[in-house]
Amino acid sequence: GVLLTGCTGFVGKVLLEKLLRDVTEVGRIFVIIRGNAESRFWSEIYESKIMTRLKSERGEREFEAFVRSKVVPVSGDVQQNELGLKPKDLEMVRQQAQVIVHCAATVDFKERLDKAVRQNVLGTLNLFELAKTFNHLQCFVHVSTAYVNSDRQGFHQEKLPPLRFDCEEMVQMILQMNPDDIDKATPGLIGNYPNTYTFTKAMAEIILKNRRGNVPLVFLRPTIIASALVEPVPGWIDSIAAVAAAVLYGGLGLVTFLPGDKTVVADIVPVDSVINGILISIAKQSDIDGFSIFQVGTSKANPVQWLDLSTYVSMYWRQHNVEKRINHTPLRFRFYKNQSLYETQFFLKHKLPSTLFSTYAKHLGTKKQQKEAELLEKATRSMVALSGAFVHFTTNHWVFDVSEMQKTANQLIDSERSVFPLRLEFEWEHYFRFLCYGLQKYVLKEDVRPPTDVLKIDLVQEPRRMPGERTFFGNMFPDATWAFSRKYHQNVGLDGLNTLRTPIETKGLVLKSSRVRTAVENLMKLEDISEAEASKRAEQVFDRMAHTMTLKIMRGLGFFLRKVFRRIYQGLHVEEKGIDRIRQNLGNGPLLLVPSHRSYVDFLLLSYVLYEYDLPLPHIAAGEDFLSILFVNWVFRNSGAFFMRRSFKHDGLYTAIFTEYVQRLVTDWSPIEFFIEGKRSRTGKSLHPKFGLLSICMEPFLQNKVPDLTIVPVSISYEKVLEAELYSNELLGEQKIKESFSGLLKARSILKTNFGRVNIIANAPISAKAFIEKNVSQKPNFNPYKDEADKKQLTSDLAYAITSSLNQGLTITTTAIVATVVLAHRKGITFEDLVTKAEWLRDDIVLRGGSVAYEGVSKNLVSDGLGLLSNLVTKVRQNYIPALFTETGKMNQSALILDYYRNQLIHLYAQDGIIACTLLSLLSQNGNVTKDHLIKEALFLRDLLGLEFVNDPKKDPQSELTNTVDSLLRRGVLRQNTSDATIDITQNGQGIITFVSQMIWPLIDSYWTASISLISLQPNLRVQRKVLVERMQWIAEKMFAEGQISFYESCSMEILQNTVDLFANWDVVVVEDESNHSAPQQKKKGKKTKAVVVQEDKSHFMNPVLWKYCKIQWISLPIGMSL
Repeated sequence: GVLLTGCTGFVGKVLLEKLLRDVTEVGRIFVIIRGNAESRFWSEIYESKIMTRLKSERGEREFEAFVRSKVVPVSGDVQQNELGLKPKDLEMVRQQAQVIVHCAATVDFKERLDKAVRQNVLGTLNLFELAKTFNHLQCFVHVSTAYVNSDRQGFHQEKLPPLRFDCEEMVQMILQMNPDDIDKATPGLIGNYPNTYTFTKAMAEIILKNRRGNVPLVFLRPTIIASALVEPVPGWIDSIAAVAAAVLYGGLGLVTFLPGDKTVVADIVPVDSVINGILISIAKQSDIDGFSIFQVGTSKANPVQWLDLSTYVSMYWRQHNVEKRINHTPLRFRFYKNQSLYETQFFLKHKLPSTLFSTYAKHLGTKKQQKEAELLEKATRSMVALSGAFVHFTTNHWVFDVSEMQKTANQLIDSERSVFPLRLEFEWEHYFRFLCYGLQKYVLKEDVRPPTDVLKIDLVQEPRRMPGERTFFGNMFPDATWAFSRKYHQNVGLDGLNTLRTPIETKGLVLKSSRVRTAVENLMKLEDISEAEASKRAEQVFDRMAHTMTLKIMRGLGFFLRKVFRRIYQGLHVEEKGIDRIRQNLGNGPLLLVPSHRSYVDFLLLSYVLYEYDLPLPHIAAGEDFLSILFVNWVFRNSGAFFMRRSFKHDGLYTAIFTEYVQRLVTDWSPIEFFIEGKRSRTGKSLHPKFGLLSICMEPFLQNKVPDLTIVPVSISYEKVLEAELYSNELLGEQKIKESFSGLLKARSILKTNFGRVNIIANAPISAKAFIEKNVSQKPNFNPYKDEADKKQLTSDLAYAITSSLNQGLTITTTAIVATVVLAHRKGITFEDLVTKAEWLRDDIVLRGGSVAYEGVSKNLVSDGLGLLSNLVTKVRQNYIPALFTETGKMNQSALILDYYRNQLIHLYAQDGIIACTLLSLLSQNGNVTKDHLIKEALFLRDLLGLEFVNDPKKDPQSELTNTVDSLLRRGVLRQNTSDATIDITQNGQGIITFVSQMIWPLIDSYWTASISLISLQPNLRVQRKVLVERMQWIAEKMFAEGQISFYESCSMEILQNTVDLFANWDVVVVEDESNHSAPQQKKKGKKTKAVVVQEDKSHFMNPVLWKYCKIQWISLPIGMSL
């Protein structure tokens, strides 16, 4: 058994939780608590948030039973003889307790000396003398402090403090002093010790050592204890003592500066490292006659300065809104080494304003102002106390040796080390962010989410500054200094590997290549032209295509973008781990950057970020559309863009030049950026990958011209997209607005618009070499180096792997969450309900493996989202609904734009949605459905919507859907009846099934509308594809107006175009070039027009598959309408 004291305190709670979680084989745990131990244990310890993890893992009922079987709350007080235990309790602990861990102490630095002696010295001695009477005592652990040696600066080993007086006599003298005289005598008694806490802890160690006898004794000395690093959860803390107080006061805006030297080492240690140190020391000392001293700190193993703490803490509090904050000025924490300067600053910024306001409130103010004045005076006194208690630790240098602790920890076997890791070396920035988070969540009790690496860096609000920028000129002209401080492209070569060629050199190599020369000869024969004319045409193609990257233009563009991004974005968040991965992989092979494509801004963002981090800038594959924009095309070309046609497979010369040019860039190790989706997604969903450019880039590697290819998928998510309304216009059938310089000038109004935050995640790089090796290990005959079929398969597999990575790395924004909830409650939802639903949704996204680009409370998340969607969501009375546009024919356009934002997270819910829609349909038909039947029908629906979602072709659809059903069963959303093996929806699952199904129903409505449109066509009737899709959209809008379909986003032109492709794939219709059926004189040059022909066999068109789908849709329609 184990006896614990101080369990109502910070360290004691964490120790008890660790024992209950990882040392379950321990006997009874006796918890000594003053007062009514039973009541205090269950209210203060069991109900503490620290037990949340165990309750979740074991289940509330099972965990309570487990605690009752293990923990024995015992009323007692260490200041009393035999702890004041009842005879029955005393006998019980004597018989069963084998290990004692004494955590109880007064940690108040300003505690009166006699009171500190009674608690920290006499209390410890009372417990120790009682321990000597225990029948089976194996170890006594006294949790002391490393600052028992704080009366002297320097390096301190794990040894007793060298006190120069008799500690027993000092204790008796202090206890016999007149209480009125103690405060005056204290400074002379404690000498160089900073406070009564460290002084009494030092005396307790000496006396315990002298009285030890044969008791196995451990002094466990932590330094400044702060929040948990890992256990029980990162950031856990419920105490505002020591450094936590300074950090918390900073977050509240009370403390913005402290006295001290910012270069002094702040010896802060996570509480879970201390707890594991305690348990390791018990294992070391148990049943061994002797005593040991173990120090647990970071000043030697992982030193951090107070400057670093102030930097990271200030950054966190600036980025996170604290509801209880008093001073809303952005925090920039600093230290004053000069005490006089500190006192002057304190007087001017705190003392004087507090005194003036208090005087005014007392004589002229209202009752509210008088109350506020009292609070301000109290806060000022707290700041004085904090600075007085803290100054000793911020102005003195100590290094505490932890050699014995580390040596003992290293003796653990691997299985033990994984359970009881010492963890003294870690990343401080990560730790301090979680310290702030823990204080905000567990002390201030605000509903915040754990900090993520995504939101740590904000290039708009917290721009990075390189050492060369911290100059007078840099402070005066930060943007210009920033633009001219990036030096990477002045270096010769990419880490010595890249061949930096001039555009003229590249042009010569490309046009003289055998591939291009062959294409020129073929052109001469095909069009019967001279070599000079064919070569001239080749030069024109190259000149129109190639980039002319110039560093001066890049600097100017970077300077311009820095100012623009600051105007239109609240934040530009970059995950630095991804940037570090790019930097680490620069020398492995040519770099292919593959971003998701949701906006034209994508072209600029990635180059801007790479320029910010002084990394090689990519050559960007851009469409020839940009060539029509005056000046912009010149800027893009000189910034590294090269231009390509949308389609050129029938142009042999262009194909040869483009292929040779791109492969020349790859062979020269020049980074390339292209979009695997080919075009911007107008619906917000990921598009199926295009293989062409990826295949071209792969060729030099497959021909052993480069050692590897490093492919980096980059996920970019926007809270608000610049082109959102233009996308919706195109989805309603309007002609795409052609890019032009005049259009760009008209778009200047965007500089006055808030587009929220952008999140950029560089996902784990994909090595082409490793990818092939993995395929070869699974298929030994796989050889893409020689076999064309295997080469195509490799390109396809790689493209889908990139797309999957883009989805997995996507960070869900506030607007996506708000749009999803609003579309699920189109008849209206109150703000309070919206917050509740958003709270559930953000948690569910994380459970599904996604991440949310917001760490604040859900109320603020919803407020921010509604603010950015203010033109799309309107408030009617107390309810929020999708806004109605006043423009004729576009009244419901807001639903299309909201659907765009909702589709940002649809990949997380697609499988669940397909199962939900299928189950609702089948239950409405038959009343019951078996699991096999459900999966069979869901496979059809998945196939039907195959063009809407990017599914990995290598994964078995049936297995995926089976896993989805099993997951829904495990989560209690569905249940399987044991009697007949049928599946139905649980009461708790009704809301979830309805929620996920409404994400998929708009797509089903679109396909249903398209099928009705096709049924009306006669066999062999040839209709222009464009006309047919417009007709489908007209029918869809008509059906929506008449209430036959419930979702206006079902009228989307892009989805209806997909329906034509699907039915063509199913051989229901044939899509062919209309020019093939035109008279020769009617054929026109240029873009070919597609025509759709219904198959002649009407029965084939109305095949069972299509009818089955229509049947399901008709029956399930009322369910869709009810949403």
